[in-house]
Amino acid sequence: MKRHRLFTLIIILLSTGIIFFIPLSLSSQSFDYSVQIQNDEVQLIPGKNVSVTLFINQSENLTGIVSLQGKWVENTPEGISITIQPTTGLTPFTSIITFRSSILANLGLYTYQICAQSEGINHTTDIHINVTTDLTVMLFTDKDEYLKGQQIHLYGNATTFNDDIVDSGNVIISIANGKKNISITTQIQNDSFDYFYPISYGDDEGLWTIRARVVDNNGHVGIQSKYLTVSLPPDIMRFAVDFYSPPNNAIYQRGDTFDISVYVTENLQSVRNATTLCTLPSLVTILLLEYSPGNYKQNYTIAWDAPIGEWFFTVESTKNVSGVLKAGGGALSITIEPAPLQLTILEPTTLQFSSNSMISFKVEVRYLDSTLMKTGAVLAVTPHGNITLQNENNGVYTANITVTDQDIGSQVFEISAKDLFGNAGVVKKSILITSETQSTILVTLIPLFAASLCGIIGFVFIRRIYRFERLKSIQEEMIETQRLQEEAAKKYYKEGSISKEIYEALIYEHTQRYAHLQKEERKIINK
Repeated sequence: MKRHRLFTLIIILLSTGIIFFIPLSLSSQSFDYSVQIQNDEVQLIPGKNVSVTLFINQSENLTGIVSLQGKWVENTPEGISITIQPTTGLTPFTSIITFRSSILANLGLYTYQICAQSEGINHTTDIHINVTTDLTVMLFTDKDEYLKGQQIHLYGNATTFNDDIVDSGNVIISIANGKKNISITTQIQNDSFDYFYPISYGDDEGLWTIRARVVDNNGHVGIQSKYLTVSLPPDIMRFAVDFYSPPNNAIYQRGDTFDISVYVTENLQSVRNATTLCTLPSLVTILLLEYSPGNYKQNYTIAWDAPIGEWFFTVESTKNVSGVLKAGGGALSITIEPAPLQLTILEPTTLQFSSNSMISFKVEVRYLDSTLMKTGAVLAVTPHGNITLQNENNGVYTANITVTDQDIGSQVFEISAKDLFGNAGVVKKSILITSETQSTILVTLIPLFAASLCGIIGFVFIRRIYRFERLKSIQEEMIETQRLQEEAAKKYYKEGSISKEIYEALIYEHTQRYAHLQKEERKIINK
């Protein structure tokens, strides 16, 4: 950033006594700096102190004097004092911010803002203070800087308000890097916890945030976070990993099966016989097999109890060539939604009942792969309120409902099911409730009704044939779309007959078409 300053040059000629005033405008590179905090979330126990470190770094090679001051944002807690040491320094330098809490400090969440100033350039950063009597968590890593391919050793412990060590409890470790955000659950054992996280060559480099949330057996909670950096290892990242499937930001349901397919190259040439692994959010790894030169893939079926929401997963490919490790990686995200359950009403088989009779309902609940739902809740919405169906035999649910004269007419019974993981489905059945006199009259109409029913059944049969043909056509087009993806890769990477721009446009078009076909396929299957 350039800064212009106006000066006046005064020239005096002694021999003549003439004085010249010449205005000058000079430009110079202005000073800038950055402010980074060691930990922006602080847990403060009444009667205790806690300190955080502030790093003030210069930009480029210019130095400058930066002054620091702080203020509470919105609410100002009682019983907390703050010191900043030093408050002024020549970049680069560090400053220690100490929060001292009295035993009578107000509990709650507060925000303290640090304001840095230098030559008209201001930067601010917020520190979130949690004044609590809950747990104090200590979180450590074996170092602060890592390279891809290494593993992070996370460890720590927790103490209570009375400084007692927490000897058992759950620890949720969150790791955020770039767009990826995963959570791992571990336990406190022998008064501490530890975990090893392998850094994939497909992970993002840069600043990572590590957070540990501890919950002891009494429900007390403590949170601590830490920052570290991950960099590219020198002379190793030589492979390019491009995704064929799934398309980035694709949407799937539990129970769906999709291909994880990548193309691995080095200098636009296919890489053969590489070890190619996909790491799921659960940190489970899947070995991708070489389907054709440079193309590695494996299919994956989403479990019925899989976490829903956004999934980030990475793929890394490594190969040892004459004692030299070569590697590369990539990442993308998909969205997982709950799966629909299929409900079939086995009973009643008739559509008409007389008043003051009992209707026995028997409902079968299955997943899309025909597996029976053995545990879950099945509810019937009836004219007399909601009734819970009982699990009679591992996936078959029953209930008896008595109808009265008040129910005479057409009644819609809605039956819904939901398993333990949030997968759900619903089915409706219309039943005609009549008086005994009406029931006698309706007996004479049954032959006519049967004839009509035959026509309906014929229509449904024809419709099912159409759905089957449509499904077959969609699946054939999906296979053809995958073939076109491979053909585009062959033309670009092997033959060099198309440009990079054309290749990327073709891959984008084919992946979008494949995702659309998957949605159409799912709609037909779910009907």
